[in-house]
Order: sequence, then structure tokens, then C-alpha cells
Amino acid sequence: DISNPNGVYVIAAGNYNAPCTSGSFGSCNILAVDFVLDDKLGDQTIIAGATGTVNGTKSKASYSNSAGVTKDRYLMASGDTGYVKENGSAIQGTSFAAPRIAGAAALLKSKFPNLTGEHLSDILLLTADKDINDDGTDDFSGVSSTYGHGELDLSSAMSPVGKMYSY
Repeated sequence: DISNPNGVYVIAAGNYNAPCTSGSFGSCNILAVDFVLDDKLGDQTIIAGATGTVNGTKSKASYSNSAGVTKDRYLMASGDTGYVKENGSAIQGTSFAAPRIAGAAALLKSKFPNLTGEHLSDILLLTADKDINDDGTDDFSGVSSTYGHGELDLSSAMSPVGKMYSY
């Protein structure tokens, strides 16, 4: 029912290394911003940023748009595919991070079928790993304009503390 959508909508953040600020929508994915601001879809939306290796350290991928104005609904996952083009450049992007997050939502739904799209999205966002570079220390606290909620942590999402209710 289009008047009452219920799902998890994962949208790639974009590959222009754009900040996506309220003053600069030029290179950010405007569809992502539209979904986040929509009163019916916003709470069910996740914007997929990408992690990658920058100078030998895992971080936000150099091509991935930052969270910016979508930070409250922004989650990162690996944007690497493991494949390389004939010219030697890697095949990567936020479009490869998005299905990882969508797959995590599907796995979470299969374990907790009573949860709504909003609940599933919130669980994935709230259980995100804030230690992006895996050095044992969180890289930020709260919600970041660069990293949003952080990196997808399926293990934490699938292992809730307390009881899971659908209201």
C-alpha cells in the first residue's frame, strides 16, 4: 500500500566525495536527501556510505559522499567488490555498500519478523560500529557529519539486549 509503506529503503549516498550540506546539494545524491526528508519514508530510510582503505587504513572511502544532512539516517558498509578493471582500477562504490545494508535488513527481518521497516532501520543504525579504522577506539561519538552512525555491525544488530517488541 503506497499510502502506508513499510520496508527498509537503502539508497547509495553517491560517489563524489561530497559533503551533502544544506548549502551544497550539487554533488550529493538528491534522491537520498528527498527520502530522508519524506514524512512517510524518512524513518525507514538508510543512506549507504562506503568504507574503504585510504593510505593503508580503513576509513570512509575516498569517493564516498559524507553523511552531511543525511547523518541521522546514514550508515556505512564496504564499497569494495574485490574486482579490478582491465586498467587496474578497483570496481567500488556506494552502490556496492547499499546491498550489504539491505541484506542485513533482510536477515534481521528473518530473525525478528514482527519488526517494522522503521524498527529494522533504527536497529541497524543504533548498533553501528563507531570504530571505523578498527584500532579499538571509537572514531567519534553521537552521530557524525562524516560517518553518520558508523559502520554496519550485523552481529550487534542480530544480538539485541532486552526484548524485541513491535508496537
